[in-house]
Amino acid sequence: MLRHTSGLRYLRASAAVTLVAYPAFLLAPTVTTRIAALALLGLLNAGWYAIPKAQLYETLEERSGAILALGTLGSLLGGCAPLAIGLVAGSPGIGAALWIPAVAPLALLVGLPRRAAPLVDGR
Repeated sequence: MLRHTSGLRYLRASAAVTLVAYPAFLLAPTVTTRIAALALLGLLNAGWYAIPKAQLYETLEERSGAILALGTLGSLLGGCAPLAIGLVAGSPGIGAALWIPAVAPLALLVGLPRRAAPLVDGR
């Protein structure tokens, strides 16, 4: 699929569809509908790790130390998400806590550049 469209365009489109699919999953009335929405969510966010990682390697070609540091920092920040969800689940309840992951596609839509930036060496 990425041969026919850019990774950023795929990420933006999948994040937009996820903003609809995730609430549909949470509000689905039957187990069958929830399983179908969950399967769709799995397909939609399949590239959310690999595509940004590939973009990072493409942008910082020969700076593997910087890539490793950024990856470690991202993992550290991402590791706080379950803690935040758990804290919210403890007080307001699990229903409120399940809405927290809806921030991820919103963050992608806000944080992704509108166009692919040119590479450092001008290619």
